[in-house]
Amino acid sequence: EVSTDKVDTEIPAPASGVLSSIKVAEDETVEVGAELALIDDGSGAPAAEAAPQAEQVAEPAPEPAAAAPSTEQAAPAPAPTADAAAGQSGGGAAEGTDVVLPALGESVTEGTVTRWLKSVGDSVEADEPLLEVSTDKVDTEIP
Repeated sequence: EVSTDKVDTEIPAPASGVLSSIKVAEDETVEVGAELALIDDGSGAPAAEAAPQAEQVAEPAPEPAAAAPSTEQAAPAPAPTADAAAGQSGGGAAEGTDVVLPALGESVTEGTVTRWLKSVGDSVEADEPLLEVSTDKVDTEIP
């Protein structure tokens, strides 16, 4: 078994696309499995889908108001809201790929982001280094 005091390692992009957000700042320490960033597929489709959903939610509201019966107005109102919520959560999941801090060794429970190699808006390829992470100590067995 080998023990080291400190390990610096690069974390690769899990998918190709555009780095749409960085959720952990440099010098911030996070647990293994924590979300570090989000990579969008770069198509812009999720943003385009979000706008029509907003219009669909706005359109059904005036129609029941024009019909005037309060029972019909109350019934359709929850349905578009539920549909919109489901659409938004579904759109959020399809929006991109989460970059998470992987397990870097059996004894590693957290890491510190030392440097981002990419900025928000940069195109990235799968397996391209995104950031550097430093860990305090790693114990590993050598076969």
